[in-house]
Amino acid sequence: DDNFQIVEHGKRGSFDWAGIMPTSIICPEPSTIFLYYIGWSIRKDVPYHNSLGLIISKDNGKTFQKFSNGPIFSTSYKEPGYIGTISVMFDDELFKGWYLSCREWIETSDGKIEPVYDIKYAVSKNGIDWEPTGKTCISLEEDEGGLSQASVIKDQGIYHMWFSSRKKVDFRKNRDNSYR
Repeated sequence: DDNFQIVEHGKRGSFDWAGIMPTSIICPEPSTIFLYYIGWSIRKDVPYHNSLGLIISKDNGKTFQKFSNGPIFSTSYKEPGYIGTISVMFDDELFKGWYLSCREWIETSDGKIEPVYDIKYAVSKNGIDWEPTGKTCISLEEDEGGLSQASVIKDQGIYHMWFSSRKKVDFRKNRDNSYR
């Protein structure tokens, strides 16, 4: 079914009323699934705002329910931009998350407003209450404007990360500047 969805968008005015996009999935205990998602809302000063929500299944994926009507990780004094994609891992008795952190918005020469973001690191004891560490894991290079969708694994005690990168401007029309 092309219209399959496991939960509804939030009500108008909520952090996820304009869209829901899955970003990471983890099974913290038997039969339990945590599906982290990006909640989209629209703003007047910039085109959109993202926050992270959580959908939980306690029956091994047969049914899902939103954890809350509000985001579990969002804008704060510790993270003043927006929060986007996240890769979550349970390791050393801690949930670890590598996430997209919007640093600023820029106006391009053609008048478009575009976000600039890198990848930062946060931790949680329960997978719900996230504490940003302030650590930037991957810094932007001079001409880059976005690092996104980290995928992290730990192999023989060493963390490995894959992520996408795009240029700062003209990435929507110019293939050479788009995500790679």
